[in-house]
Order: sequence, then structure tokens, then C-alpha cells
Amino acid sequence: MGRVLAGLVGDPEAFGKALEERRSQVFRPDGWPAGLPGPAVLDEVLGGGLLRVPYVEMVQDGEVVPSERFCTVRTVAGRIEGGWADAGRIGALLDGGATLLLPQLDQWHAPVRALAADLARQLGRRTEAFCFATGAGRRGLDVHRDDADVLVVQLAGEKEWTVHAAPADGHWRPGPAPEPGPVELHTVLAPGEVLYVPRGAPHAATGRQGLSVHLSFTVREAGTGRLRAALGEFLAVGGAAAGPVGGSAGGPVGGSTGSAGSAERPCTPDELLAAAEEVLRLGRERLAALTPEELLRLARGPLPAADSPAVPGPLTERTGGRHRRPTVRETRAGAVSGTVETVPDTAPGATCPVVAATDRSARTEGVRAVGSRRSDAVRAVAGALAGDADRSGLLLLGGLGNEVLHVEVEQLLHVGGHGGFPSSLPRSTAAECSGR
Repeated sequence: MGRVLAGLVGDPEAFGKALEERRSQVFRPDGWPAGLPGPAVLDEVLGGGLLRVPYVEMVQDGEVVPSERFCTVRTVAGRIEGGWADAGRIGALLDGGATLLLPQLDQWHAPVRALAADLARQLGRRTEAFCFATGAGRRGLDVHRDDADVLVVQLAGEKEWTVHAAPADGHWRPGPAPEPGPVELHTVLAPGEVLYVPRGAPHAATGRQGLSVHLSFTVREAGTGRLRAALGEFLAVGGAAAGPVGGSAGGPVGGSTGSAGSAERPCTPDELLAAAEEVLRLGRERLAALTPEELLRLARGPLPAADSPAVPGPLTERTGGRHRRPTVRETRAGAVSGTVETVPDTAPGATCPVVAATDRSARTEGVRAVGSRRSDAVRAVAGALAGDADRSGLLLLGGLGNEVLHVEVEQLLHVGGHGGFPSSLPRSTAAECSGR
């Protein structure tokens, strides 16, 4: 726990002091924690077909861009559905000066979710993640205040930041700050640098030198309203259904508020008064045991659970983690033939080297070729499949000349039956995929 904060700021103690003093500061760590998405990863998401409003937004000249301008409509299982991100339209709007906003990456991007969860556990406060892409000379939002402490991680390009002093007391509201007060920090963030913006500090950012991309971790803090709500939730779970202070409740919010022997639906006036008296008694008992520190902890939550082994998904769990993978072995002639066997699952992205298949019964579904000469391999396989190949199985791919490509599991490549098969193929020692 805490590895992410140390990776982002380099010096957690210096960050802790800046956080306590509510003072903006730039950090230049030696490296980054794994999981931060770069432009290529974000492009894959934008072009992957699944990103949808409200997880994608655009802003231009301080106004929200209507989703119809950067999204498309599809027919899904006979239903017309809108709001799907269109990478081409998004690119055109970026060129025209708009800002791209990807809200709540912690909810839909697993690596960022892990980073935000680690920060939340370290700081004891809910943490979310937002990504912004802004063109040179452009500003997504005018000077404004955020109701959170923010860690800005510059991923690509440069962005110029102006941060004003944080408010001296709690009498302020998030949103536009037409009278921001004195400037506390003015800086240009380059890739690899991190800026801390205190909660409530007015700030604005302008893109520099091409497209600027940054990820903001927003560390939420409880306000008076949230403290009141947490108190109500705490009392609502009271009675026999509630656990002790500092523990987890045994029932849902709004559950039973009486003792184990209380009637759930008292009928007579006397029964109703007795039930009300019992609810007050139990509430006073729980309230007497509640400390300000515990109430603040409840208001800051809920926090992610501690690190635990990955839980299998609904499909993996119900199929025993097994799927069809290729086994590759060398023949006497030096060519490679392919068979299919069921083996235990491996991590997505696992790779093993193979050479191009000359067996015309090699089949084409289940894997994707990756490498600098992918197009050559695709043409080779297309030629091998020009005959009566069965395409329902797995594809064996290889490189040309002295190069060996790799097969990446759990991806798909469908190739047509066209192109020529090369006459010369590299000889390879046996390559066993199933054990990788």
C-alpha cells in the first residue's frame, strides 16, 4: 500500500506537508507507477467501440459540446442506441480547439482503477480519475475551483498551469472563480511531472506544443453536508441490524431500526409510541459511542477493500479458466504443423514464438499476430488458407526471413483467402505455446 503515491510524487513526506498546508507544488519523480495510460492506450479505448457517454465528453469555449457532434448511433440487437464515441469526430473537434474529457477512468479502466484504489487507501479518502486532452493554446475550462485535492499527472505534451492560493476558510463554492485572488504558482508541466492543486484553489490550464494529455486524480474530502448524511446513514443502520462502531454494518441502510423483538409494523398508538421510544434509545446508544474521528472516517468512505487476489470473472469462473489454445511442434521437413488442445488459461498478452504454418489445415480464429512485419505474416497465412481451410480454430503465424513474430492470446484476427504464400520459411526449433 502506498506504492502509487510514492511513484507519483517521489517524496510522500513532501506531498503530505503540501497537503497539510494546502499549498500547490510540482513534483518530478524519477519514474512512474505502472498502469498510467499513454495516448496510444487511450486511442485504443476511443477506437475500441465500447466507450460511451457519459464516459466521454467534450468542451469548447467553456461550453459542453452536444454528444451528437462526437458520437455515433448504432443498431445493437435490433435496438437503435446512441452515444457511442466516434474517434474520427473526436479528432476533428480536437483539431478545431475542443477539449476531450474522459470522466471516471477509475470506473472503467482497470489499471487506473488499481492506481486510484491504492491512493484512496493510502490517503483515507475516496479517489477518482479524469483524463483531459487539450490542443495548443486552448483552455478546457476557465479559472475554477474543484471540491477535491487534485494530483495532475502530465502524460503527453505540455500544459501551462496557473494556480491561485487556496481559500483561507470553508466559505466557498466549487465552480467558476471570477475573483481568484493572488497567484501562488505558475508553471509548465512536461510529461512525467505531477502538480498538486489544493482543494478549492482557483486554477486554469492551457495546452502548449501540440496536444496536451493529463490524468487528474481527484481526492475527495467530506464537507458538512456529507458528515450529516454519514450520521444519518450510521443511525439508520442501527438496532439489531447494525454492527459496532468502527465495524461493518450487518444490514443495509434503511434496514431494521428496532431490537430483535420489536414488531416491524406496530398497529396501535401505544405500540407506535413504544417503537418510537425504542428507536430513540438505540439511536442515543449508538450516537454516544460515535466519535468525531469515526464519523469523519465514515463520511470519507466507502474506501476500496485492501489488496486481494484477483476474483475471476463470471465467464472464467464458470468455464474453469480453460479455453482453446494452439500447440506448435516441428516436423521432419522443418515446416510447422498445428494442432489444438485445451489447456489452463494464461494471462492476457502472454506470448510465445512460432514460425509460419505450411499445413493448409491450419485455422484462423483465436489469436492475433503482432510484430513489425505483421502484414507479411498476414499475407502468408492468407495464401495458406486459399484452399479449403477450416477457419473455426486457431491460427499459427510466423515471421519471414530471420524474424520471428509472436502470437498474442485472447485476440482475434480474421484473414481472407487471398495473396501468395512465400516459398522460403525460417526453420525453427519446437515452440510450445500451451505451457507459456
